[in-house]
Amino acid sequence: QGPLTLETRYDPAGRIVMRRSAVLERRYLWDGLDQVTQQMLASAEPDGSGPAFSQQRFGYDAAGQLTQRIAAGREERFSYDPAGNRTDTRGQVVW
Repeated sequence: QGPLTLETRYDPAGRIVMRRSAVLERRYLWDGLDQVTQQMLASAEPDGSGPAFSQQRFGYDAAGQLTQRIAAGREERFSYDPAGNRTDTRGQVVW
């Protein structure tokens, strides 16, 4: 289990834009199609040296399928078969 959520904020569309606990805060940005495009994370360092920050960005295709994730300077790309199943680089369905 993760830390107890102390606060959750929503945008006018009812989407979560921030969740905060005693040691962690997550913020979310959404596009007009209700897809998360960015997640920012701030967490307290165990040694008390201050917060640690990270960020993830996400990209989607016209069908709304996740096609890209960028985090910590690394990019992951995802592809799909015509039925909408995620595939590997050889076109095989992955879970």
